[in-house]
Amino acid sequence: MYTQANTAAAAKVKIKAGFGLDKCNKLQELPCSTRGSFKQNCNCCSMHIVCLAKSVGEESRQVLNGFIQHPRPLRKGEHFYRQNDDFVALYVVNSGAVKTYFINQQGEEYITGMYLPGELFGVDGMDIGRHRYSAKALDTSSICEFGYSNLEQSCQSFPDIQRRLTEILCAEIFQKQQPLLSMRQNSAEQRLATFLTDLSARLQSSGLSATEFNLPLSRRDIASYLGLVEETMSRTFSRLQKRQIVRVSSRSVIITDLPALQALSMNRC
Repeated sequence: MYTQANTAAAAKVKIKAGFGLDKCNKLQELPCSTRGSFKQNCNCCSMHIVCLAKSVGEESRQVLNGFIQHPRPLRKGEHFYRQNDDFVALYVVNSGAVKTYFINQQGEEYITGMYLPGELFGVDGMDIGRHRYSAKALDTSSICEFGYSNLEQSCQSFPDIQRRLTEILCAEIFQKQQPLLSMRQNSAEQRLATFLTDLSARLQSSGLSATEFNLPLSRRDIASYLGLVEETMSRTFSRLQKRQIVRVSSRSVIITDLPALQALSMNRC
């Protein structure tokens, strides 16, 4: 879980444009200090157009500003919370990217989600009071933390906050269904095409490039997410590249024919 111990680090952490998710495409510096001391107003944040603060009134936004916490950025591989930690908050990615996963009784890891700037995570613990999954930074990542007790009270007093939270939770349910629907398709190309078109659309909604980006997840993680083996994933990337639908170099992806990729994801070619 994201605890006070996480804050004992160097004086500054540099946020990199690691996989094309830094909107300014330059290094930013954020203070690495005690929990909640770094304050960023929702009105000044470029992510407010897609996150929990989207479409709520000014008064509601000020209420959110009153209890949002901004813990220090975490480096790649560090955890925001771990499986079975107490559920105390919901989180929105401010920069970087986050993956969620669980470890089964045999010690095998299964990827359950990937979250980009402006997207909310942490809902896996809302109903039972503890997290079913772990949440790990995929690169240096910063978040906004919404204490759940405060958020719950705000929802009772401000219907627009309640409405926005409901919208996000519905979107989360839909997003969780996509890999399951994709796995019903026999073709590995269709599964990968569905993953890439979804990632493209999510990046575009955050004001980022829809056709040129770096993959936040490793190929191994993507394979796990889509129910494939890593070797199949590599061969599938090669086939899409041979068909001149994408160009791939390590984690760098350029979608050269987005309509063809979308058609493939919908089993139209």
